[in-house]
Amino acid sequence: MEECRMEDAGLRKRKRKGRVWMQMAALALIGMVLVACAPDGGQGSESAAALEEPVSGPESDGSGASPDETQAQKGGEQESEAQEPKENPEAEEMTESNGAQEPAQEASEDEMPQEVNEDLKEFLAKEAKEEGKELLADGYTVKTMKAGQTLQDTEQGCIYVTFEAQYPKITIDSDSQTADRINSVIEAEILSRLGSLSEYEEWAKEEYTLREEIAKEQGEDILWQPYVAEVSYEVKRADDKILSLLLLDFNYLGGAHGGHGYTGLTFDMRTGEKLSLETIGESEQAVRDEVEPLLLQQAEQMQAAVEKGEGEIGLFEEYAEYMPDVLTDDTWYLTQDGMEVVANEYLIAPYAAGAITFEIPYEQAAFLKEQYLP
Repeated sequence: MEECRMEDAGLRKRKRKGRVWMQMAALALIGMVLVACAPDGGQGSESAAALEEPVSGPESDGSGASPDETQAQKGGEQESEAQEPKENPEAEEMTESNGAQEPAQEASEDEMPQEVNEDLKEFLAKEAKEEGKELLADGYTVKTMKAGQTLQDTEQGCIYVTFEAQYPKITIDSDSQTADRINSVIEAEILSRLGSLSEYEEWAKEEYTLREEIAKEQGEDILWQPYVAEVSYEVKRADDKILSLLLLDFNYLGGAHGGHGYTGLTFDMRTGEKLSLETIGESEQAVRDEVEPLLLQQAEQMQAAVEKGEGEIGLFEEYAEYMPDVLTDDTWYLTQDGMEVVANEYLIAPYAAGAITFEIPYEQAAFLKEQYLP
C-alpha cells in the first residue's frame, strides 16, 4: 500500500496503461476464439460482444464481479498499534495479477485537516437520511442512516466514483451523552471513508483517460466501469452491557473484481467507550496469549479439512506466519455466543476464499472481563 502511494505518478500511469492494454487484448483474443469455434459463425460473435462489456457492478452476495482488497477501506489490512503486520508476498502477487489498485489507507478523523473534517461533517449532517429504526434493547434504539455521493464530470457525462453509506445512529432514552460518544466513533468511521473519495476520484480519472486514449487508437467506444465505495453494517450483539457492530466495506477500484473489508466496533453500553483488546481483558497481551493459539488451532483444522478433500479453498501455504496479524482492535466483535475474529481478504487466504471468520465461544473466553459476558 505504501509503495502504491509513493511510486512516481508517471510510473503508476504506465503500469495502469499496461494493465488496461492486457485486459483489452485478452478480451479481444477470447472473442476471436469464440467466433472461430462457433458452429454457425454467428453465435460466437454475440458471446464475444458480451465479453467486451465492462465488468458488472458489485453483487450483494459478495461474489464480486469487480477489484481490490480494501480495507475497506478498512477492510482489508488493518493493524494494531502494538504490531507491525508482515508483508505477504503471495497476496501482493495476486493483487498485482488481477490489475487491482490498493485502496487508500483510511485516514482517521484526527489525521484529516480540520477544514476537510468540518466540510465532511457538514456534508454528512446534510445528506444523511433516516432509513429505518429498530429497538435494540430496553431504552435504546438504532436508526439506520443513509448518505451517498457521486463524483462525476457532468460535461462528459462520466461518473468516476459512487459512494453509499448505511450506518447506525444510536439513541439512548436515559443517557444522551453515552449515545453521543458511540455515535461520534461511528461517524468518524464514515468520515474516514468519505476522506478517501478524492484519492479514488484521482485514480479513476487517470484510468478513464488511459482507456479513452486506447479506445481512440483502436477506433472503438470506451469501456468504463465507475469506481465504487460502499459501507453497510450489521448489529452483532445489543444488550444493556454491550453494543457490537460489524461494518462491511465494498470497494471497486478498477481491475478484475472488487474487494471487501470488515471492521468490528464494540462499545460498553454503560459508558459509551469503544472497547479494545486492552480493555476487554486484564491486558492486551493477556488477551492475545489466549486468543491467538485458538485462532491458529482453528486455521490448522480448516487447512487439514481442505487437504482431506472436505473443503474447497485452502489457506496460503505459509498462513501460520501471518496469523499474528489477524487479531487487531478492529477485527473482532462480540455476539450472543462468543467472540468472533475476522481475517480480511488476502491476509491468510486467496481472494476466492473470502474473509475467514474464527469463532470463540464464551466457554473458551476466560480472558473476557465478566462484565462483558451476556
